[in-house]
Amino acid sequence: MPKAPTKNNFTALLAQAKAGDAEAQYQVGRAYRKGNPNYGVTINFKEAFKWLRLGTEQGHGNAQCNLAAMYRDGEFVSKDETLGLKHIKDALPWLRKFAKQGNANAQCNLALSYFYGEGVKKNLNLAVKWYTKAAEQKLANAQYALGYCYFNGEGVDKDTIKAVEWYKKAAKQGNADAQCNLGFCYFNGEGVDKDPVKAFEWYKKAAEQGDAAAQYNLGGCYSKGEGVDKDLIKAFEWWTKAAEQGDADAQCNLGFCYENGEGVDKDAVKAVEWYKKAAEHGLAVAQYNLGGCYAKGEGMDKDPKIAVAWYAKAAEQGDAHAQRNLGFCYANGDGVDKDPKLAVAWYTKAADQGNAQAQYNLGFCYANGDGVDKDPKLAVAWYTKAAEQGDVLAQTNLGLCYANGNGVDKDPKIAVAWYAKAAEQGDAHAQRNLGICYYIGDGVDKDPKIAFDFLTKAADQGDAQAQYNLGFCYANGDGVDKDPKLAVAWYTKATEQGDAHAQSALGLCYANGDGVDKDPKKAVECLEKSAEQGNAIAQYNLGVTYDEGGKEDEALYWLEKAKEQKLDRATDYLTQRTARKAFEKLIEDQQQDFEAKIKDQFEQFKADKLKLVDDAKKEIAKNSDEQKGLFAGVMLAIVLTFLGIILTCLIFCFEQYKDSIDARLPEQKTVVEMQLKQYEEKASPSPLPSPKKP
Repeated sequence: MPKAPTKNNFTALLAQAKAGDAEAQYQVGRAYRKGNPNYGVTINFKEAFKWLRLGTEQGHGNAQCNLAAMYRDGEFVSKDETLGLKHIKDALPWLRKFAKQGNANAQCNLALSYFYGEGVKKNLNLAVKWYTKAAEQKLANAQYALGYCYFNGEGVDKDTIKAVEWYKKAAKQGNADAQCNLGFCYFNGEGVDKDPVKAFEWYKKAAEQGDAAAQYNLGGCYSKGEGVDKDLIKAFEWWTKAAEQGDADAQCNLGFCYENGEGVDKDAVKAVEWYKKAAEHGLAVAQYNLGGCYAKGEGMDKDPKIAVAWYAKAAEQGDAHAQRNLGFCYANGDGVDKDPKLAVAWYTKAADQGNAQAQYNLGFCYANGDGVDKDPKLAVAWYTKAAEQGDVLAQTNLGLCYANGNGVDKDPKIAVAWYAKAAEQGDAHAQRNLGICYYIGDGVDKDPKIAFDFLTKAADQGDAQAQYNLGFCYANGDGVDKDPKLAVAWYTKATEQGDAHAQSALGLCYANGDGVDKDPKKAVECLEKSAEQGNAIAQYNLGVTYDEGGKEDEALYWLEKAKEQKLDRATDYLTQRTARKAFEKLIEDQQQDFEAKIKDQFEQFKADKLKLVDDAKKEIAKNSDEQKGLFAGVMLAIVLTFLGIILTCLIFCFEQYKDSIDARLPEQKTVVEMQLKQYEEKASPSPLPSPKKP
């Protein structure tokens, strides 16, 4: 059995190479190119190129193939596929000759040429044939390559079990590629029972040989704690090794580590540096992440246009997250001209790949007719897809659709079920809507206490409508002990966020001194804010307040606004107000008419009295003094009697007229009193409405 190579073996091999032996030059060049820990040799592309070129100049086929690979991969020399292909073509006659003579390396390189179609027409069957011959001679590279063919069904029927067998043969000989792929098989249970521990072991063997892919995978094991204890610092270390070799996935992961402070201190600038390296390699996820950095201004100045450019690169490669974000940019005109139709197009691409957020956004577009014809049924369909994946916004909106019968048959119970799923994830809107369902018994048994609990959760997260409804619960003792002060506290929080219902409620609290010192000025301020937002109840109460304060024009303006919204109490108030004004006018007119008639009667009486006195004086003047005295006495008696009769008649007429008025007043008074009573009931500060339905 041949001995394993040692440092002494390599010294002897190097001496042969220096003496001009082409095979030795090839072996030395290959050792430097791949690195060989058994020889004590690390990767050195400069030395590799030097020895492989010497071997090539002597026509050594394998040396030519390796030199060609260096040109193809840009190892030490500038990447030049044309020159690489030339070397392979030159090597083919030698490879065929040596391969037929049984040279394993020649067989492997000839297979490689057939596998990639380099210098010869691609032929996977011939590639497998020559790989097999070389593998049977225990050439590790050929064993690895043959395992790859079986694993992927290239030139042979796919057979993961056979793939693992060949990978093991090569891995035991120290082939890093085979060790890495064998680790992959154990990690995923391909051709062998799944075993994360063995996967980790094989990854580590390959990683310690400098294999970038294995280093990347080993970092993944440490990152997730698979096959080994979780260790973010070690994950970062192994990803760094792979990234420094140009592994784009590792570079992207390093960017993520720096961005989020995983295994290393947060550093947005370094995150961008690594994302950029990976993005420039064409890695879609890195392009997406880099776009996100530009969009948020993390690690560099914010630049929505550059963000869109990177999103576009990733989206064109099919990255669903980038497609979703690009759709969002077009929807909002962020870094690009607003275009709802293009937004829908990108959302659709991402949604078709199962991206939940894109499915939700697409549902929202169909629900509102943004960039597409409005279609409630399609909205529900997309919301459902996203909701079933756990998207919290989709779950809440789907609940709303079932609650209101939008795009689906109305079903309060299903609405409650979706609200509950979203509420469990902490969504404030869902918690508030679920609380309201329990409050009014919609789709679930009425339970004010449970309602109060859900409203509290939503209110604590700052949901204004929940804060208003929670205030309502405290104001009325629903699900909690009545507490006007706490009611005012929650109304105030919601008011500060501009909630019209809360502003209206708080205005009434200040107007009536409920839970707070009475303050008419603040009451009007709150009611005005609510009324200006179109709250009908606030408009009504503001109108009543102005009416009571004598501001008739302002009162009528707000009362009419409330009436336009079909608020019955505003309509009734205006009707009764008209009746009251009409009655007051009637009383005023009747009083003025009565006063005018009395005045006329007294003027006539005065005139008649003066005439009688004047006539009496004339008669007295005609008679003698004696007769005058007698006559004067008689006439005076007659006049006085006559005046008494007239006065009595006048008083009688006045009493009759007064009685006729008084007789009419009770009936009118009763009607008006009833109207005023009704008016007072309508005009009194109205109770708050029930919590707003979702």
